[in-house]
Amino acid sequence: MAYLKTHKTASSTIQNIFLRHAIKNDLNVVLGPPERESGGLWTIGGPDDHYRRSMLVNTPWEKAGMVYDVFCLHSMWNQAEVEATMGPGSAFVTILRDPISQFESLWAYSGLTGCFNMSFLEFAHSETKSKKRCSGTMGRDQQLWDLGLASNQLLDDPSAVQGCVQETELHFDLVMLVDRFEESLIFLKELMCWEYSDILSIKLNVGEKDDKISKLSPKAKKSLEKYLESDYVLYNHFKKLFEKKLDAFGRQRMQEEIASLRMANYCAQDASNPGQTEREECRLMRMAEGPFVHSLILKQTKKANTILGIKEGEEENTDGTDSGK
Repeated sequence: MAYLKTHKTASSTIQNIFLRHAIKNDLNVVLGPPERESGGLWTIGGPDDHYRRSMLVNTPWEKAGMVYDVFCLHSMWNQAEVEATMGPGSAFVTILRDPISQFESLWAYSGLTGCFNMSFLEFAHSETKSKKRCSGTMGRDQQLWDLGLASNQLLDDPSAVQGCVQETELHFDLVMLVDRFEESLIFLKELMCWEYSDILSIKLNVGEKDDKISKLSPKAKKSLEKYLESDYVLYNHFKKLFEKKLDAFGRQRMQEEIASLRMANYCAQDASNPGQTEREECRLMRMAEGPFVHSLILKQTKKANTILGIKEGEEENTDGTDSGK
């Protein structure tokens, strides 16, 4: 399974589902070099560099020739390279969010106030809006950027935008929506032939609730819609497809599935009884991305070292020989 983790789209919550599935079933995850600083452990490649399998070349798992089962870390998407990494028969999944809501969340999370020297509301109400990207990657039409349309020139090109939308529809088996989150989880369960227990979740990486969008004037909202026009082309296309998918699935059937999912959420039930010992599954469900990925790196390094014949405490030299032998 390959998951494109878009920015500020409840993507960490979905990623946690995939990581827990990997832990539960002892699956191999596509991870970057373990020696990277902690802040970069949960990304593969740079913020403006499309994913390539060669980015894994010096990792223990790549040296051990391990077959990958799960791709779910932040990266700038490159369909051909992800396919080459994962092999045939993989399922491709991503998630999208209403662009204004996504942009407001990105603004708060990434500290764009300092980058643009104004607040989100000031930016929204401004007559002109800068198209610059902050920290090399964060800015307008972020969801298309994450999909690989990584330049202002491409984002302003209607044919390039439509091409990206069509490629996404062609290659992805499921495009989830934040505003249809529970329905999206049910579709994920159906796609992967999972149980309700496999798709249980709690919200992760959520910032302070401050509804700035409701404070937008109609004029400011229209201005932002124009500014995020290309992301709206993407989002509106998949929103229509999602509604058709719901019709085909059956809306009454979907409501029954959602009711069953809520009933199955034992982690929420455990949270209401603080005297109980928390289950391991619930503990993992609440684990932040950084510590979770770090624990996977340790686990997967041991597995790779076993394949490579490296004993615990020994280190592998760059020439492939053991320093402890």
